[in-house]
Amino acid sequence: MSKLRSDILEPICEAWCKTLLSESVVKYDEMLSHGDPKQMLPEFSGGAAVYQSLEREHQMALLELFKVVAVDTASQLLGNLDGSSYIEGVEGDFSVRYDGDDVTGYLQECFLGTVEDSGYIPRK
Repeated sequence: MSKLRSDILEPICEAWCKTLLSESVVKYDEMLSHGDPKQMLPEFSGGAAVYQSLEREHQMALLELFKVVAVDTASQLLGNLDGSSYIEGVEGDFSVRYDGDDVTGYLQECFLGTVEDSGYIPRK
C-alpha cells in the first residue's frame, strides 16, 4: 500500500475495528447478559435466553465468533468496494474517496491488516 494511502486509511481502519470489534461487542455482551429476553425484540430474545443460560467461558466464545462474523462481513463489503471481491449481479466498478483522495483498492487490505496487527481476534 502506498504511503499516502496508508497515512489516510490506517486511522480509519483502526476506528472501524474499534467500533466493530470492541465497542459493539461490549454492547452486545451487555444487552445479551443483562437484558430481559421477554422485553427484547424477537430477533434478540431467543439469542439472549440462550446466551444467559451459558457459562461465562461459553459466552466469551460466542463473542469471539461475533468478531469473526463482523470481520468477514466488513472484509467482504470492503473487498466489493475495492474490486478484489465480487458479488453476482454487480458488474460495475466502485470508486471510493475519502476527503478527496481515492482509496479504492486499499480498504480491505488495510482493514484486515489492522485486525491482525492490533490483535482484535486472538490467535491460537
